[in-house]
Order: sequence, then C-alpha cells, then structure tokens
Amino acid sequence: MAEPDVLTRLRDYWAAQDVGSGVPVSETELVAHERRYSVGLPSDLRAYFLKINGMARHEERELDWDEDLIRFYPLFEFRPLDEEWPDTAVCGARELFVFADRCIWDWGYAIRLSGETGGDVCIVSGDEPVRVACSFSEFLERYLARDKAGIFPQSQ
Repeated sequence: MAEPDVLTRLRDYWAAQDVGSGVPVSETELVAHERRYSVGLPSDLRAYFLKINGMARHEERELDWDEDLIRFYPLFEFRPLDEEWPDTAVCGARELFVFADRCIWDWGYAIRLSGETGGDVCIVSGDEPVRVACSFSEFLERYLARDKAGIFPQSQ
C-alpha cells in the first residue's frame, strides 16, 4: 500500500490534535491571488491551498494552532511579509510570503516567491530569514517529522 501523500498526512496530523483544516479554495480564487501579487505559486503550495487551505477556525476559540502553537494560514491571509509585519527590517520582505506563525508571531514561516519562481521556506524571527527547506513539501515533511531544526529558529 502506498504511503499517503504529505497533504493527507498533514490533515490527519491536525485532526489528531483536534485542529481542522480550512475550506479549500477554488482555482479561480488561487489565480486571482497570484495576479494580485504578480507571483506564481509552486505546484506543491497550490495543491495545499486547493486541498487544505490552512487551519480551520472554531467559533468557540479565536484561533486554531497545533501542539507547538503553530498556526497555518488560509489563502486570504497568505501575503508578503511587508504586509503581514509592516515594521519589518527584513531585506526582500516583499518576496517572502507568510503561510504560518508560531504563538501569535514569536516568529513566522514564509516561502520566497519572485515572479514565476520560488520555493525556499524560511523562518522569520529577526532581521535575517533562516532558510529551513528548499520547497513547501520539504518543509511539511520536516514539520510532520517534528524536526526541530526545520521548524524552530536556531536561536531558540
């Protein structure tokens, strides 16, 4: 039997923690978001928004996050770092699109997008982003393996 894909394992991982996944977006919504920011999303990130679209919100609590207090964003919150964190001094903040944060912004997780290319995933916790994965899929694999070097800043 084939191993479930990373998105199925991600959904199962969150469900085991009583964290639901969001409402998937349509291809039309995804294309509109790409046009708004003049970027193309890597295929693994596109699949994530089309299938999972971040963590669900529960009415009884304001935000949902995992056992490490990490919250993955839905598409409507997926935006450049300079919009997410306007006072940032991070060089290239316009190309770093934030897809998650820890504990209401102890640090953030961003993917570098530039035009039609992109893919490196970084942790943003100061003035210099720390690259932790070459792709969104690689980051998810490290996240699901609870690889501390891949999901927590080196300084922590």
